[in-house]
Amino acid sequence: MVARLEVRKVEVRFGSRWVLQGADLDVPAGALTSLVGPPGVGKTTLFNVVTGLQKVQAGQVWLDDQEITALAPHRRVRLGIARTFQRPEAFDGLTVRENVLVAAELRRRWAKDGSNSRKVTDEVLARTGLRPWARERSDQLPPAISRLLEIGRALATAPRVLLLDEPTAGLTPLEADQILELLGELAQEGLAVLLVTADEALASRATHPVRLHDGRCYPLTPSITGPAPDQGRA
Repeated sequence: MVARLEVRKVEVRFGSRWVLQGADLDVPAGALTSLVGPPGVGKTTLFNVVTGLQKVQAGQVWLDDQEITALAPHRRVRLGIARTFQRPEAFDGLTVRENVLVAAELRRRWAKDGSNSRKVTDEVLARTGLRPWARERSDQLPPAISRLLEIGRALATAPRVLLLDEPTAGLTPLEADQILELLGELAQEGLAVLLVTADEALASRATHPVRLHDGRCYPLTPSITGPAPDQGRA
């Protein structure tokens, strides 16, 4: 089932400093949305609002017709929201296959849909190109494969919305291109994909590139002329 993620008028303040001030963001199914801005602008804060790790002073987060602003992170995962982190969070003592299998098994237990965790794992390994690395320990992987493993673990939870925090950081241009190509394919297959990055050139290649500036979201253009027009919910 496809999904649409919406952020509406979100405000977050740390002490006296406003990080987000009325931020609006749409992440539609079937598209790769990018959120770009320099370090410290609030990209990860907005990302954490979506995943439930950051409370808001005002505003709402919607998944389809359900408001999820106050839901705990694990409940958002069960609704189909999966994320990766700036630093890979795999289990170092496990192989690539075992890491993906853990995610697939957790999803099977909460979904109770009779899914076959091992079959899901095999499908994810094939889809992400991780099959040749299946028996390698996760703490011995090159950076690009570690990033793919993060994506693979997220996909094993059968998400409808995939959120990626700096998935190409530290990679070569060729490796970054391969990650971006995979994300584009996943979006075309029906996922709602949000890519957070500080790389404007990379962000501009997304279907829907967005810039975060002064606490609000704008279409990614050479110059900022004003806020993006309101869409969706009021």
